[in-house]
Amino acid sequence: MDKRGQFTLFVILGIVLILIVGVVYYYRADLFSALGIAEEIAYPSEVQEVVDATQECVEDVAKDAVTDVSLSAGYYNPGPEFAYAFGDTFIPYGYYAGSNILLLPEQMEAGIEAYVLNHVVEQCYFLHPNVVDFNLTLVGVGVDAVLQNESVDFTVELPMTAQLGANSYDLPKEYEFQVFAKFGYVYVAAFNIVQQSVADPNYFDYTAMLAQGVNVDVLRMDDTTYVFILSDPTSYDGEEEYRFMFAGYYPIAEEVEVDEELASVFGEEFFG
Repeated sequence: MDKRGQFTLFVILGIVLILIVGVVYYYRADLFSALGIAEEIAYPSEVQEVVDATQECVEDVAKDAVTDVSLSAGYYNPGPEFAYAFGDTFIPYGYYAGSNILLLPEQMEAGIEAYVLNHVVEQCYFLHPNVVDFNLTLVGVGVDAVLQNESVDFTVELPMTAQLGANSYDLPKEYEFQVFAKFGYVYVAAFNIVQQSVADPNYFDYTAMLAQGVNVDVLRMDDTTYVFILSDPTSYDGEEEYRFMFAGYYPIAEEVEVDEELASVFGEEFFG
C-alpha cells in the first residue's frame, strides 16, 4: 500500500473513532443505566469537599427527622389537640378512649418529609460552611421518604451550583440514602399494643407487649393517661436505640349512681 493509501486509511479510522466517541458520550447516561453502572461526575477536590459536606448534612437532617417524628407518634410539630401535654411537650395519643388513632404509615412519611423540608434548606444551604466561599446557589428542594421494616429510605433533592474561580459546577441533583432505624417493625408493635387496649381497655398484657420483639416501657402520667415508649437497640447499626413514643387515654368509668333509699339503710360508705 502506498503512502497516499495509508494516509487515507488513517483519516477514515480517525473519523470513525471520533464518531464512536461522540455517540458514546452523547448516550453515556443510557449506556451506563443499561449496564447497571452509575455515572459519576469528577469534581475538583475543593468542590468534592462541598458535595461531601452537603451529603453529610442532608443525612444528619434526615436522621433527626426520623428521631424527632418517632418521639411524637409520627407527627411533625404536634399541637395540644389529641395529645398529652407534658410541660411544653405534646405527646400525641395513639389510643384514645377505646379507639386506635395511630397515624397511618403514609401519614408518618408525610411528617418526616415535612420535617426535612423545614430544616434542610437552613442547615444545608444557608448554614453550609462553604456557602460564601463557593458562592453556592440553591436551585430547588424536594423530599421523598419511604418507611421500610428496617430503615427509612430517602431521596432528597437539593440541587446547587458552586463557583470555583471562573468555573461553575452543578452539584448532585439528589441524594439517595437510608436511615437504619427499624421504623416499620416498631410501628407494627405499637399498632398491636394499641389494638390490645381496644380489645380490653382495663388490662395491660405486658407479656403480649414484650412478645412484639421490642423493648416496651409504660409510664403512668396521671389517673387516665399512660405513655408508651417502644425501643429497638439494634437500629443505627447498634450504636444507639431507636425510640417510638405515644400516649394512651383511658377514661375512668362513670361513678354508679347511688340509690338514696339503700344509702339511707346501708350508709354511703357501703357504696364506696
